[in-house]
This record gives sequence, structure tokens and C-alpha cells, in this order.
Amino acid sequence: MGTRLTPARFDIDCDDFLPQLKSAGYSALSDIIHRHAVNGNPVSCIINNPFLPWVLDLAQELEIPSAVLWIQSCAVFSTYYHFYHSLQGEFPSLDNPDGVVSLPGLPELKPDELPTFVLPSNPFKTVAEIFFAQFENMHKATWVFANSFEELEREAIRGVCDRQRIIPRPNSVVYVSVGSVVVLTEEEVVEMANGLLNCGQPFLWVVRDKFRDFLPENFTDSAKENGMVVSWSRQERVLAHPSVGCFLTHCGWNSTLEALTAGVPVVAYPQWGDQVPGAKFFGGCLWGWEVNY
Repeated sequence: MGTRLTPARFDIDCDDFLPQLKSAGYSALSDIIHRHAVNGNPVSCIINNPFLPWVLDLAQELEIPSAVLWIQSCAVFSTYYHFYHSLQGEFPSLDNPDGVVSLPGLPELKPDELPTFVLPSNPFKTVAEIFFAQFENMHKATWVFANSFEELEREAIRGVCDRQRIIPRPNSVVYVSVGSVVVLTEEEVVEMANGLLNCGQPFLWVVRDKFRDFLPENFTDSAKENGMVVSWSRQERVLAHPSVGCFLTHCGWNSTLEALTAGVPVVAYPQWGDQVPGAKFFGGCLWGWEVNY
């Protein structure tokens, strides 16, 4: 005679629990990683799930490779991905609650077939914010691990992993970084922003958090299809990527050596100190063209 099991029910105040989890978890995880390093067993990779987006921030801070373990279907990943990045498909809204969504690799989805967190009627706002914080941080992860397989979700996987769309063609990306010390004026940031938008090339631009307010209004939305703005990058890995074809740099010596090692063409934008003669020697004397302004 079998026994019928009743699923457990949990009454958790997510508005209170999730912020506390981040507050306590960040320092606790940092301490664990530090203890492993002290004991001669340094952590080589950190894996987090969608409910812990802040783990990617910690991994970046500690310069440890990280991965997202996606614990739902790839179809749901694709839906959240397109919703957060507004890449394709008009999702239901307060003005249009009955909209049908069409996404690459997925059948048309009516509102009652979508993940509830993307609906305007979703009552769990804090949980939704945690999910979407993961997609905001996704670029910080080295890998995304999916708990699925291609034979099951072939089209959904292709829809979100269209390499030509997500990973630009070789030698096409403009990478912009002026180091961690150089201070740009608002005028310089605006000019760079307009130049990147107008050049028509995909770009990756490192803008430190304290200079984000200098970006033109609506710049992030305008650049969403063709560019990405981040507060930090693992520069040597970026320059080694085959998609990178140009590096706008302040010509600090480390950046100069990394550009030379990767063989990436450089646009020199020196500011002070050794950067000025470095740019002259690197571009004007060794090879390249000198443009005065």
C-alpha cells in the first residue's frame, strides 16, 4: 500500500531573505575562498546558480574564473535572455497584456505560456530582480553550464547561441580601455561614445563606475545591439580573442605589451607620464601612422 506524499510548502519573505543572503553570503564566501588559498588549495573556479548573481561580482573581484549553472531549460534561458536584453519579441506589458512573443528557436508563446517573472502581473518582484541581475552580470562569467542536451532542445539552444550574432566576426570588435587610473572628462567620454556608435563596428568599452554618469542619455539602449559597456575586463583575454580587431588604449606599458603580444592594432590615446613617449615610440617610430589633433 503506497503512501501519498504532500509537497512541503515554504513561506519565505523573499524581499527580506534574498538581500540578507547577499549581505551575509558575500563576506562568508570570500572568507572561505581566502582560507582555501591560505591552506594551499586556491579556488580555481566559482560556479553559481541564477539565485546568486552577486557571486560573479565576487569572482571578478578576486580574479577567479566563474561559471553560471543554469538549472532550468534552455528555452527558459532564451526567453529570459531576450526579455532582459530586449533583443527580439514584444513581451506582454501593462499597455499590451495579451501580446504573443516570437523568439528564435521557440514556438510562439502566449502570456499564459511564458515564465511568470516576465509578466507585468508577476507578484514576486524581488525574485524577478534576482533573475535579471544574473543576466546583467552574465558577461562576467567565463562559462554558462546548461542542464540540458542538444537533442532535447536543439532549436532553443541555437536560438540563443547563434555565434554569428552573439560572437562577432573575426577582427571586427573595437576594444576601448584607458586603464584604471586615467581620468577622462565628460566631453571626452561623450566623444568616445558618439564615435563608437557612429563607427558601426561592434565594441567592448571599459568605463569605470564613477564615469558612467558621463555617458550620453540613452547610450546604453542605443548601443545594446552592437556594443557592451563594462566596468572591468580581463584585458589579456579580451585582446587574445579572435573577434578583437582594434584596441583604443592610453598606452600604459602593460597595455602596450599586451597589445603587442596579442598582435592587435592600436589607436593610441595617451594622457600623461610614460604614455606620451610610449605612444610616439609605439606608433610613430616603430610602425603605424601619427595623427595630431
